[in-house]
Amino acid sequence: MIQPKHFFQCDRFKKVNSEDVDVFLEEQVNYNTKKKTEGDLKLCIAFLQSEGEQRFCEFIPPCDLNQHISHFILSVRKKGGDEFEPLSLRGMISSIDCYNAKFHIVFPS
Repeated sequence: MIQPKHFFQCDRFKKVNSEDVDVFLEEQVNYNTKKKTEGDLKLCIAFLQSEGEQRFCEFIPPCDLNQHISHFILSVRKKGGDEFEPLSLRGMISSIDCYNAKFHIVFPS
């Protein structure tokens, strides 16, 4: 079947590159979400350093990183020493997952 000429109108689509996509995605991130993610990552990095781990998350093999994060979730406490609520811990895990997704880190099942 032959499509009508107007079907192939290229002027309907703007040319975009990877940088355009990255800028768009960055602009869509909620300010508060970004601040929470940064805070959660700082806390996780502080934990990793306290455990003697000097590598950034993206350079730690997924199996090792999974073990570190498991220990982090079980040991992290609020500044006053109280435990975090389960929902807060889930938020921390989501922040770490989001960060790792940028580097295509997949955790083993």
